[in-house]
Amino acid sequence: MSVDYVNHTFGIDLIYKSPSSKFNQDDIADSINIVWSQIGDVKPYDIETFDDIMDRFYQLITQ
Repeated sequence: MSVDYVNHTFGIDLIYKSPSSKFNQDDIADSINIVWSQIGDVKPYDIETFDDIMDRFYQLITQ
């Protein structure tokens, strides 16, 4: 979620491949989020969750 939030908020493209991948850039995202939380104007996390997406998909296929 940290990578998603940074990518969405700042328009950058950090990578998160899998929990054990050495190519993840989640440490960078965490650092950005820590600094952003201290300078203010923090936006709420408004990206859809997986459950929200699945609920919307289920509604589409059951109509």
